[in-house]
Amino acid sequence: MKRTHGPAEIFGLPPSVKGLAQQAQENGYECPFMKGTKCDKKSRLIKYPFGICSVIHSEDNPVAICPNRFKQKNIIFRQIAKDIFGTIDNVIPLQEVSFGNIGTFDYILVKHKPVSYDIDDFCALECQSDSTTGTGGLVTAIKDFFKGTKIENKNYKFGMNTYNTIKLSFIQILIKGAVFERWKKNMIWVLQRSLFTNMTDRFKLGDITFNKDQQNYFYIYDIALNKDISEYTLELVEKKSSKIWGLLQAFQQIEVPDIEEIHKIIRKKLVNRQWDSNLKLT
Repeated sequence: MKRTHGPAEIFGLPPSVKGLAQQAQENGYECPFMKGTKCDKKSRLIKYPFGICSVIHSEDNPVAICPNRFKQKNIIFRQIAKDIFGTIDNVIPLQEVSFGNIGTFDYILVKHKPVSYDIDDFCALECQSDSTTGTGGLVTAIKDFFKGTKIENKNYKFGMNTYNTIKLSFIQILIKGAVFERWKKNMIWVLQRSLFTNMTDRFKLGDITFNKDQQNYFYIYDIALNKDISEYTLELVEKKSSKIWGLLQAFQQIEVPDIEEIHKIIRKKLVNRQWDSNLKLT
């Protein structure tokens, strides 16, 4: 039976990998993409880290639900450094850098002069994973996993909170992207194809292409199974770019439902007495 809902990667590997549960416990629940650091994903329903890096839902490929998933083997940093600076020499990723009221950035990639702190160039990099909803099923899956139950052919109930992810990230794109555009520096967004496609379809950005003269870049990855090593690997599938003005126009063109349809929704709530009696005004 094909598994359609459940963890794709637990502590960096497919749950079918022999001895993975014991290995995770012996390693102190270490995040495989942040060596020496304990997995920081939590659930109030379990005492140990959540440990699920990506899931199988409605897509053929796993969907990352933790931004640390994009740190695998420094793939994204090397690819982006080569594209932006032409080299990986004298390039350092600085993590969690705050630029005041502009916000905090996942990474600032800095190219510095040899044997010096003088800055040649820099760019910003943000990793955007998707998020889940109704995660009780995934909690059950991780509990089953540590009990020794084979979970790869089981279905666990949970949903994807993709629209909320897009709403939150799109605002960041507009704010941070506008600043970097003014500086004529590159602002790079790393995300998966499923999330990018949902965003472009929702805001009708289907004609977006890649232009190196624009400052806002989208590096679009997928997570594909490398059968030779029984491990999933990040693969760059596309690069896109945009000006902030084009994104802002798309954001303003969201479809507005007919007001009569809204009245029907509200009326249904009223008729069915779907309100909080504690919120009565009189």
